[in-house]
Amino acid sequence: MFQDFAAPGLDLLVVAAGFYFNTRHHPLDAATTLRMLRTNASGLNHAFDWAAEKMLAQRAGQLVAVSSIAGLLHDYPGASLYSATKRHVLSVCATYRMALQPFGIAVTAIVPGYIDTAKLRALNGGDASHKPFLLSEAQAVACITHAIRTRQAVCVFPWQMRWLVAVLNRLPRWLLALRG
Repeated sequence: MFQDFAAPGLDLLVVAAGFYFNTRHHPLDAATTLRMLRTNASGLNHAFDWAAEKMLAQRAGQLVAVSSIAGLLHDYPGASLYSATKRHVLSVCATYRMALQPFGIAVTAIVPGYIDTAKLRALNGGDASHKPFLLSEAQAVACITHAIRTRQAVCVFPWQMRWLVAVLNRLPRWLLALRG
């Protein structure tokens, strides 16, 4: 499928797959662990490896991966594996950016906060309005398309989340665990 898709060349690849599992409310089993690793980490690695080969041959292109604000947290009680896989996305993006920049290939990491989607509402009993700095889908799309168009290295949005994460990362772990 990928070969046919990129036959005329590959200008842009966006990897937006992600799987979340809240371990505060459900035990994490082996199957769920593997699913999260395969979706959030291995899938990105395979897609970037394949696309980098195509883009290096043409010496142009852009790789984009969607992480999560959780990837910026040092510790995320109840979602530590998810947070770690999203940190992995940021690390992979940084590595590919360093390796591919000399060849004219951009790498963009998208780091969204809460977006008012049907999935987020479903995870929150039908209402996500309590989430901090909640953005509409249209606002998120505008941020993402701007980051891609301008070939930003890292796009964290909304900007207030970057500040909030900086504060949370300075709190002791035991205090964060009280939320659960």
